[in-house]
Amino acid sequence: MRRLSLALLLLMPLPALAQAASSAPFNDPAWLRVQQLKPGSSLHIKTTHGTVRCSFRAATPDALTCVKKTDVVLQRTEIKTIGVSHRGRSTLVGLAIGAGGGAVGGASAGHSGDFVGKGGLATLFGVAFGIIGAGIGAATDFTGGTVYRAP
Repeated sequence: MRRLSLALLLLMPLPALAQAASSAPFNDPAWLRVQQLKPGSSLHIKTTHGTVRCSFRAATPDALTCVKKTDVVLQRTEIKTIGVSHRGRSTLVGLAIGAGGGAVGGASAGHSGDFVGKGGLATLFGVAFGIIGAGIGAATDFTGGTVYRAP
């Protein structure tokens, strides 16, 4: 009798857990962030069928609509990840990193008595590596962030 009571006590929360698990996707904070994105945001979406790059239009609790020449509707169940592009920010960060590194490298490579000098080499290297860094930042979009990852 004691074992039966213990078993019933342990099994009683199961229906409540099953109901919570079935409604959990609609209360997912990550999906709420997707629903709050600004229309026109540039998205990089990985799905079960491939990858889609498009502009955000709207999101409902079970689907996302974005524009890529025409409207594309993706069901939430087929979406693996959603990333937001920050290409402009990546370009500026790449520029800053390249220019800073180039300026330090140029200043350390130059000598005061040289034709160009420390300041000239720092400027030359800073500009050159800044341009390279900006190109890398724009091409890789390394500051872009993931706003949704499927559970």
